[in-house]
Amino acid sequence: MSVIQAAKYLQLDQFLNPLRLPTLQGTSRLLDYVLHQESNFVPTTTSTGETDYRKSKILYEFPDLSQWMVQQVEAVLPTVFTQLNHPPFQVSQIEIQLTAHNNGHYYKIPNDNGSAEVARRELSYV
Repeated sequence: MSVIQAAKYLQLDQFLNPLRLPTLQGTSRLLDYVLHQESNFVPTTTSTGETDYRKSKILYEFPDLSQWMVQQVEAVLPTVFTQLNHPPFQVSQIEIQLTAHNNGHYYKIPNDNGSAEVARRELSYV
């Protein structure tokens, strides 16, 4: 019998504040960048291979922004650990991707331990 446990969460307003971007200025420039990359987005999948669980598009490579996004995640980790009352740990990997959800797209309840490749994941962010 599996037990479903409610996940703790923390909402960080202005987490990816585009005004702090080193190479882009403002929300409209960030949106312009993403729209310019539209043809590079690919359909999403799940690590479990389950069908009809998720429909969206994803961009895995975006060198103009990825390092900046990793730095934003690293900068808030102490706050995240404190606010979630989670013991701090050394982060070995931060996954970064851009996901687009358009009309008719969806993502059912995320399962961050449904496969071997994500079973050791400690934290997730959106």
